[in-house]
Amino acid sequence: MRDYDFNITPASICTRLISIREQIAEEFANDLGVLAHTMGQHTMDSYYDLMEDIGLQKTKDRNNNGRRLPPHNLVFLGYALDPIDGFAPSPLRQHNFDLAVLLATQESIHRLLNKHCNDNDPHRQYLLDFYVERLESHFTGTQRYGRADDFLEELLFGPPRQVSVVQGEGTTVVVDPVRVAEWILQERREVALEWQSACKNIPSKDHIQIKRLQLDRLMQSYNSNT
Repeated sequence: MRDYDFNITPASICTRLISIREQIAEEFANDLGVLAHTMGQHTMDSYYDLMEDIGLQKTKDRNNNGRRLPPHNLVFLGYALDPIDGFAPSPLRQHNFDLAVLLATQESIHRLLNKHCNDNDPHRQYLLDFYVERLESHFTGTQRYGRADDFLEELLFGPPRQVSVVQGEGTTVVVDPVRVAEWILQERREVALEWQSACKNIPSKDHIQIKRLQLDRLMQSYNSNT
């Protein structure tokens, strides 16, 4: 067996890592734009179209596993992949896209719960109970695709709940799950736009200092070999 010696330059490895990071950032920026501008409205349009469908039961029977709304994550995977724009998706784009949708949905729920921190808010309590019941099954660990879609679908088709609120003499409020779902989608849009802006800054801002250090190391390595 023959031994071979290789000279490994850490700066060269850094170049490859930066390239992959920029590709993933561009991919996330693209997909978060789709999530912000298209997916939320598409979810509500699909729900209202289904509710207006006279053959509701037939529509349900045609879907696999009893799903009543289309699996949006798979539908939107084909968006904005025109090679003319120079966009080249990574091999793990399907995983990354699904993860981005799931994390953005969870972040929007957290922000809503923090915004409505008054424990007497019936909508907050409903969302908190609904979220906690599904935390392990929808937001924890490595599981199936489309868990964010599943969460929203279960919320949209959930029955209204009467919640007693202690305010003076006390009142009863009817919580509409559809309204809660719309709040989540509106908040998710803001989350996606915020994250999209952060991803767009990675090549132009976050990597500038790293590339400068990388160039200095490469020049030092070149000078030491000459």
